[in-house]
Amino acid sequence: MSGDPAERVTLDESVGLALLVALESLDPDARTVFVLREVFGLSVGEVAGLLYRTPAACRRLADRAKLQAVARAPRFSPVAAAERRTVDAVAVAAAARDVDAVLERLHPDVVVRSDDRGGGARRLLRRDAVARLLVGLVGTTELRVSVANDWPGLLMFRDGELCTVVGLTLEQDRVAEVCVVGDRRKLARIG
Repeated sequence: MSGDPAERVTLDESVGLALLVALESLDPDARTVFVLREVFGLSVGEVAGLLYRTPAACRRLADRAKLQAVARAPRFSPVAAAERRTVDAVAVAAAARDVDAVLERLHPDVVVRSDDRGGGARRLLRRDAVARLLVGLVGTTELRVSVANDWPGLLMFRDGELCTVVGLTLEQDRVAEVCVVGDRRKLARIG
């Protein structure tokens, strides 16, 4: 990597969004152990002391968290031009409040994950409800299309502050999954 600050910011955003998605899949105890061990570099003994657990229990949680995070982390090939066009089209349509145009870009079996119900709850909504959700999320925010860790998504800013991240999983150039992260603590880690 060159010393270009813009490249560094892009890399940081990519890693941050991928980590958020992986962490969303973990239960709260495993997530805590994972962050303390992998992000802050605490020893198993230190984590055990902080969480009032035995080192063996923390070690098992850490192992389970790693396995779950790796197993559930999104794996995508580099974003192809067609996929980028799909994400751009969704962004433009949502910003224009054109529900029908967003609807055209959604997979018939689209699902939504969000952090509002704890742990990245999965919700099945009708396609038209998902289209209205995306239009509503964009609302009056400043919208930026982003590719994070080869994963396309939308970054929404209000008053210059990141307020929502929407990851889009694509299948056959259609949005198959919408992952909404709006928790300020989670956003602070990538913002």
